Amino acid sequence: MGEVGKGITAFKKGVKETTEEQDREAAQLRDVTPGAPVPPVTPVTPEKDKI
Repeated sequence: MGEVGKGITAFKKGVKETTEEQDREAAQLRDVTPGAPVPPVTPVTPEKDKI
């Protein structure tokens, strides 16, 4: 195999390794999609402040 063939083989191997590494990292990522919406907070007025 010539120099060009060796270079192409090395390039393909590098691309394959990079893809496998990205797949492993993607599997470890945590899902941060928000769940159900949180209802708005209503202010609480203490009894002594009510008129």
